[in-house]
Amino acid sequence: MASLEITERSSQTVPLSFFGRGWRIDPICGQHGLTSFGESYMKKTLRSILTYLMVAGGVIALSQCNPPNVPPPTVKYSVTGTGTITAASVTYTNETGGTDQFDVSLPWSYSFSSEPGKVVELLVSLSDYSQVGVLTATIYVNGSVLQTSSGNASAIAGGTVP
Repeated sequence: MASLEITERSSQTVPLSFFGRGWRIDPICGQHGLTSFGESYMKKTLRSILTYLMVAGGVIALSQCNPPNVPPPTVKYSVTGTGTITAASVTYTNETGGTDQFDVSLPWSYSFSSEPGKVVELLVSLSDYSQVGVLTATIYVNGSVLQTSSGNASAIAGGTVP
């Protein structure tokens, strides 16, 4: 705290303690206090801080909410074969993000609920190389094709769930 002395016309010394904006001198008794300007400034500052905290809290609270009644995306893997192809080996990303591998009869499909942003992949290959035809691997998200791929011996499809 800085202290000053002010001399009035009557040559009296009045102590002044300066604490910042809005403080004044009472020349009669030498005490200081808030002026109405200081009180108004403090109220406005406090109101601004409280408003900021409420808005920030509201944004944080809303960002934690899920939109109501919006189901998670459904991913569906589908494998088909033409010609003499009746079976295939499939490897795919499952609902937990792990990898599963099976030998399956064709046509084959597998569905699960996913999360937006999740990477999904489907790899298909012949399990019997004496079979002739075309393998097709397709990934659907909510009924729309995410990616499809075809090949004589194998097919790979992949993408990110929107």
